[in-house]
Amino acid sequence: MGRRLIELVIALACEARPLIERVGLERVEERPFWIYEGDGLRLVICGVGKAAAAAACARLSGEGVWLYPVSYTHLRAH
Repeated sequence: MGRRLIELVIALACEARPLIERVGLERVEERPFWIYEGDGLRLVICGVGKAAAAAACARLSGEGVWLYPVSYTHLRAH
């Protein structure tokens, strides 16, 4: 079995920037989404809204990954 890849879908670049810098992710794609990768991690910046998040997840799901939706707002509230 190959190495697992953790994939994150984040709405805004300002939310993702600290993680991108801390982990040292490199941008690998700009259209239709900014996609960053590095050391077993892929991060997609999708933009605000359900439709944008769904489109980003659909983009990732084309690569045979399991998707576990998590609401950042819900996690912050607790």
